Amino acid sequence: MFENDNNIENNDIYNNWQLIKKNYLYSNLPQQQELKINRLLLEKLPNIDNYENNNHFSDDLTKISHSSQQIYKLAKAHYWRKVQAENKKLQNLTKDLTTKFQPKTLQLQKLTDKSNLLDSAIANKDSEITMRSSNQITFVVTEMNKNFPKKIPIEVTLLNYYERELEIWIPSGNKPWLTKTVKNINRTWLSIRPLVLAHGNKIEAHKFDILMVTLNQASLFNDYIEITTLLPREQDNLERVFQ
Repeated sequence: MFENDNNIENNDIYNNWQLIKKNYLYSNLPQQQELKINRLLLEKLPNIDNYENNNHFSDDLTKISHSSQQIYKLAKAHYWRKVQAENKKLQNLTKDLTTKFQPKTLQLQKLTDKSNLLDSAIANKDSEITMRSSNQITFVVTEMNKNFPKKIPIEVTLLNYYERELEIWIPSGNKPWLTKTVKNINRTWLSIRPLVLAHGNKIEAHKFDILMVTLNQASLFNDYIEITTLLPREQDNLERVFQ
């Protein structure tokens, strides 16, 4: 039961972590309450479906993010020739970005540093550092892109990032880091779940809910490995919700 039903608007359900966590996640709300929440969310959301983003800075960031994700996949498969070709595109995009936009911000400097680290890892054909560095670039770019409205919310990209973090850290046996990553996945899903429901896709929301329950119950490393095979498919489904 949604305990604070009469005060939904005052609690800012779009951003309130505790309210959503307590009353909304993994629940089967009565249809009337679900509809009321969805109507409220639709009123709060920007009209992102009709939004045309002509900001070149954001467009360049999106291209860098795409390249970093491609590099991760290629490095995982040890396709170094393709990795090098994709890295050349990423390095040129990063250089152009830092040249066009002055003065350099802290985030731009972070992007440059991560790109240099990635370049070095690829030159040494170090798959682990290449995967980790390319994934960190995805995170930095997503953080930089958060102030630009997007048709597909940045939380979808963040879910991809955290899934890859799980994948990277599973072999290390670093349980505290895995636990931290699981919490970040939960937090990110909580923030995007209302958006999924607001787009009328209750089935996909509940499917991801079940996946989150499975993730939260994971205790053995094989459990985490199984989750990393399931998450990408559901993340692709989430992306389609907003297309």
